[in-house]
Amino acid sequence: MVKKKSVAKKTEGINPKDAVQQASNRVPLALVPPICEVLASLGHLEGSLKYGPFNWRRDPIRLSVYLEAIKRHTSKLLMGEWIDETTKVPHLASIIANCNIIADADLHGSLVDDLNTDGATPGVNIFVDFEGVIANLKNLYEKK
Repeated sequence: MVKKKSVAKKTEGINPKDAVQQASNRVPLALVPPICEVLASLGHLEGSLKYGPFNWRRDPIRLSVYLEAIKRHTSKLLMGEWIDETTKVPHLASIIANCNIIADADLHGSLVDDLNTDGATPGVNIFVDFEGVIANLKNLYEKK
């Protein structure tokens, strides 16, 4: 039989270190659910076995490559495939790992922003621009 640890429940006063922690602006790592850490680890393990751990720090990476990978995994999720059939790694794990790699490469100066912004027009949002078309279509076919 395993004996449970006794935890004192104190109703008065607060430990000085606890008071400092509550008043600080430290990153609240306890807010990240453990499943997120597990999924991130699975995604990073797969990449580590394929390409080597922290390979994006050794050699610069192109942002477009990782964004495209995120889009592929997202598309598979949207089509109803939760887990990669070959690796058995959940697509969310791969998405999280790709996001982490982009952030870490940016932090370490190994992220190459190769996005094609030549066609971008400041102040234009293609998603908002077509909301009127969507509203019109819904109005036209509301009785169907």
